[in-house]
Amino acid sequence: MKVIESQRKVKGKYRKVYIADYRDARGKRPRPWYLTKYEAERELTRLRDLRFQAKNKKGGISANIDHWLFRYLEILENEGKSQKTINRYRKILVTFLEWLKDNYRGIQFLDEITADHLDEYLSFKRKTPSEKTNRLNAETTLYLTLKVIKQFFNKAVGRSKIESNPLKAVKMKKPKAKRNRSLTSEETESIYKNAHGIIRDIAIFAIHTGLRENEICELKKEDIDLVENVLNIRGKGDKDRIVPIHKEAEVIIKKYYHKAHIYLFENSHTQGARFNGPSLYKRLLRLYRLLGIDNANFHTLRNTFATEADYKGRDRLAVEMILGHRSEEYVTGRYLHANIDRMRKVINSIDYAQK
Repeated sequence: MKVIESQRKVKGKYRKVYIADYRDARGKRPRPWYLTKYEAERELTRLRDLRFQAKNKKGGISANIDHWLFRYLEILENEGKSQKTINRYRKILVTFLEWLKDNYRGIQFLDEITADHLDEYLSFKRKTPSEKTNRLNAETTLYLTLKVIKQFFNKAVGRSKIESNPLKAVKMKKPKAKRNRSLTSEETESIYKNAHGIIRDIAIFAIHTGLRENEICELKKEDIDLVENVLNIRGKGDKDRIVPIHKEAEVIIKKYYHKAHIYLFENSHTQGARFNGPSLYKRLLRLYRLLGIDNANFHTLRNTFATEADYKGRDRLAVEMILGHRSEEYVTGRYLHANIDRMRKVINSIDYAQK
């Protein structure tokens, strides 16, 4: 920590200023500047006092909110959480902590946050539209926010950073999940006959494989075994599974396989890079609107596959293995040879032209 002299433009003129140069708990350098050396030194003194207090609190320096956030994200990574999950947790926690700093500047340590703070934050989120969609946050979003923040404090209790979770009293009824519908035979036929282009092909691929949105986005050429005629999928929770290739899916694979670089489906709007979830979802919704298909999303395609496979294949276990709802050992371990034929039979039974 030190004070550095520099030049800044103040009211149209360059003036000598004094920068409080230090690194915070996350390793960043905020570097605030002041017009007098006294103000900069006073800021550094305040920060030194805070760090001294933190070291003498229960849990040491890690009881500091910023320091524990950095450590918590490391713990999630060591536990094998996917990068997507870690990024989502980080965004939720950083948003909450920034709100705390804006409204309660004196809070520095975990045990200084109370249930009232979290209740006030949830009320704020409930009334404030999302910056991304300009809509009010759904109850499912608020429930996830509460779950992540409470878990953040539970981990701190488990690691002896604080004595008890101050947010334990905050509760929220779990909202009912929306049920996704399946496409009707008329809607499926409309996609086949009236749509065109890569989004149409992805939709047809999805209703013949049951893959999730991110699984289709991340499907690489190397994941496609054209000899065994199967897809090697790394799914939700980093679980591996095998999905036999339907004849309709095989037609689409052959259409894109040889002109693809790394990923089977590449986004021409971003110079051959893979699709990301939001861009693919927007283009699929545009296709739905053009075809007059209402109340449908990407998961509707997966639901359509599950409904058709369960009805035609009549093998619930095989359908669960294809969808990734069964233990990994069923589809990659000692059960593989016993069950691959069952899955292939279910896949081949799908024919949307014959209901």
